[in-house]
Amino acid sequence: MRHTVLATLAALLVTLVAKPARAVDVAVFDAEPIAAGWEQVRDQDGVKVYTRKTEGTSLYALRSDGVVDAPLDKVAQVFFDHARTPEWIDRMADEHVVRFLGATEYVEYNRVNLPFPFSDRDYVTRVHVHVDTARNRLEMTSSSIDAPDLPSTCVRGSLETAYVLSSVDGGAHTRIQVLYLMDPNGALPHWVVNIFQKSWPLATFRGIRKQLLKPDLREPPLQQLRDVVSQLRALQPTGR
Repeated sequence: MRHTVLATLAALLVTLVAKPARAVDVAVFDAEPIAAGWEQVRDQDGVKVYTRKTEGTSLYALRSDGVVDAPLDKVAQVFFDHARTPEWIDRMADEHVVRFLGATEYVEYNRVNLPFPFSDRDYVTRVHVHVDTARNRLEMTSSSIDAPDLPSTCVRGSLETAYVLSSVDGGAHTRIQVLYLMDPNGALPHWVVNIFQKSWPLATFRGIRKQLLKPDLREPPLQQLRDVVSQLRALQPTGR
């Protein structure tokens, strides 16, 4: 979910081989969770958390749904300021955009610090961003890719996510829906991962709520993502 200068040829190579590990689709959020086979495991601080078995693995998929007290464009500012992600996601050591593959698609690197005796994990994903103007929302999907020009110095995990950030309550608040399936690989037992990750959504919602209260939030450093925030801002009601 966060360093070497690359040669031009290597950059081209990773662009050509960057294939998603598996497709994720924001359409999953159109179905009511319980009816779609998800089990609710938590309802706290306005955040609902669901899990569901995933075919082909003993790892559980994770789904969460909650509202934050900030307009959509401000929440997007936080999401797209990758250098500051460690301020609000627990144990995130590094998150940055490696390169853009198009105006709304990029390769992202994340590194997560794990406590002793476990090795850190890192992830390289291909991220796609879409503004749904008809539904006044931001959609983001990501899937792990092969990245031969970004060798891991820890354990390379795999990750797929889908996010939908929707403007609600006349633009005053933002609903955040998340689908998350992570395999840390290595020696971590899946049952340990399944237990640990149930606490991740609530901790992340608490982190982003605290981040949104900071007075020094800024526009995304990268122009392509500033353009996305500007597009979202233009969709919001005036005078809010």
